[in-house]
Amino acid sequence: MLFPRQKTHLRYWSLLIALYFSYTPVYATETGEEGDNVKKTNNVTGIHPENAAQHITIMIDSAWQLENEGMVEAAISATRDAIRLSRDFHLNALEQSALQQLGDIFYFDEKMDSARIYYHQGLAIAKMEEDSFGITDLLGDIAWSFYPDNQLDSINLYCLEMIKIGQANKNFTHLFEASRLLGDLYYFVEEYNTTLQYGFAALKLLPSPISQLDDIAQLELAGLYATISGAYTELQSLDSALYYVDLSDAIVRSLDDSLHLMWNPYGRGYIDLYRGNMRLGIAKCMEAYRYFDALGEENTTGGCLECAARGYLKLGQLDSAEYYFKEAMLHSSDNSAHDFLADIYESLAQIYEQQGDFAQSLHFHKLFKEQTDSLYQVAKRNNIALLQSTFRFKELKAEQEKLLLLAKSDEAIIKGQRTANILISIALVLTGLLAGFMGYYYRTNKSRNTLLSEEVDRRTKELSDMNTSLMQANAELEEFAHISSHDLREPIRNITSFSSLIKRKASDISGDDLNEFVSIIQFNARQMQQLVNDIYDFTRINKDEISLTKVVLTEVIDDIIKILNGSITDRNAIIDTSLCQNAIITNRGMLFLVLRNLVENGVKYNTSEQPRIQITLEETANAYLWKVKDNGIGIPTAYHQRVFELFKRLHNREEFQGSGLGLSISRKIVQRLQGEIGVDSIEGEGSTFWFTLPKLHVN
Repeated sequence: MLFPRQKTHLRYWSLLIALYFSYTPVYATETGEEGDNVKKTNNVTGIHPENAAQHITIMIDSAWQLENEGMVEAAISATRDAIRLSRDFHLNALEQSALQQLGDIFYFDEKMDSARIYYHQGLAIAKMEEDSFGITDLLGDIAWSFYPDNQLDSINLYCLEMIKIGQANKNFTHLFEASRLLGDLYYFVEEYNTTLQYGFAALKLLPSPISQLDDIAQLELAGLYATISGAYTELQSLDSALYYVDLSDAIVRSLDDSLHLMWNPYGRGYIDLYRGNMRLGIAKCMEAYRYFDALGEENTTGGCLECAARGYLKLGQLDSAEYYFKEAMLHSSDNSAHDFLADIYESLAQIYEQQGDFAQSLHFHKLFKEQTDSLYQVAKRNNIALLQSTFRFKELKAEQEKLLLLAKSDEAIIKGQRTANILISIALVLTGLLAGFMGYYYRTNKSRNTLLSEEVDRRTKELSDMNTSLMQANAELEEFAHISSHDLREPIRNITSFSSLIKRKASDISGDDLNEFVSIIQFNARQMQQLVNDIYDFTRINKDEISLTKVVLTEVIDDIIKILNGSITDRNAIIDTSLCQNAIITNRGMLFLVLRNLVENGVKYNTSEQPRIQITLEETANAYLWKVKDNGIGIPTAYHQRVFELFKRLHNREEFQGSGLGLSISRKIVQRLQGEIGVDSIEGEGSTFWFTLPKLHVN
């Protein structure tokens, strides 16, 4: 339950600051000399320099009024004129303010790419002028511009930068805005405890009493209370949820803001449902629905209808629940919230199962599986992992800085020893009788210093390598924890669901439906087995020792054809080879895994009548170049790099089986063998996967 963004009043403070600090250049007098009291007007604009700042400020303010009245094109034109005049008169602060306003106009016109262009131009000026207030304000604008596109990692990074600068300059206004935005962000990715952490951090930054806030800032506070209430609702802390929704409601009622006033019945409706007050919850959600439906707010009306449907489902009124779930589905047809639609599909599958309509139940269960198996879900989990790993990276960076301080301390010791060496050399010149003894001492000290310097360099490199390895291991662990656990739970849940369905409805299920249910159970069991095998292969790559031997290539390819004989025979596939060498020095097991994965993909992701796979080996000056070419479905250019990432799949599992680990395993093996891997492909015209292995010699 998140309020929409409200543009704060910070712009008008920026205009006043800009007007105060604006620079007026020196213009030549009519006689052509500088310093005279009589100054010429600008030959291009006809504006006197002393009046330029005031004139541009009025232009910026007028343009913003045009935007508020819906005259977007006129507002854009007027703001661009203000930017041009600011540059003519070298008024950097006013140019920064005008660029920021132009970004805002594009933001509220929902043209986020254009908005970010002008925000970044304004940010560059703010950094040049060392304007910390303007820097944090523009960082907040850029973070907000990523919100409509759900680019969570970008929002996170810009908010963290806002907090860093805001803390350094004690800018509590921007610290509040960044903390509130991070709270909304974690609410979106269902990290409700973290939402509360940032929400309460933002509340601590408010002045006391809050009556000091203006109307816009109070609406921001009402939105924060609503977010905290939503998080408590999802955590089942219903008394706390009701307390904060009441605080939000009190603010919007005092401001008589009808738009935000309707968000709170929507939130209270969910609280009542969780408390068991179904009819009261349904009534509140429908009250909010009627208001937002009149405004044409499709996404919000979909949420209100879904809330009412859940109330009817808990009351056991299946017909009403079915009707409102379908209405919510229609209102959310263009919604990018895949998890919202997935919940609706799962609920409709349960309703039809209770009604005995197994065909419809199976239909919506398949839709639910398609939604939960989509690339969006993988991207969402990766965003969560990225948010968490960002903070871990900061901790690792702090540790690395401590190590660097220790290294600097060691360097200081070395410099001190070098100074001692110089003094010893002077003493040798002055005391010739002790020359032999001091010479020996000098050589010994110099050797120790060299060894100490080399040891410091070695340990510093080891610590740096260890930090890098730790970051990579943390990233892989996060991905396995979020993704592989999901991919294992999904088949288990499907097997349990369909076996329970068969057990409960055995006498009512037709033979065809029974065969389809059993096929689904078998499909999910095979999927679990393949995922477990692939995860085992992936995790042991770094553990296995690399033993290099002379590998006969024809034997490796023959073994691959034997292993894949079933799928090759079923598809009537043809495997061609062209090798420049009969044997090379490498690790046989790792080479076998890479070639097997690439050949298997060439047969699997192939809709031609007769798949054809060509395996070639070419020799360069320092490496061997392998190519595996197929006539399959091909890969879009945008995914040429992403297909090598963990669990990346471009198709539904029911269309092409697999775990999404094969190419990740291949890339990791090739990198372990000091090689490179890539793909050249055109969608619909097949793919050529290539990888290189260095030329090696066994002593």
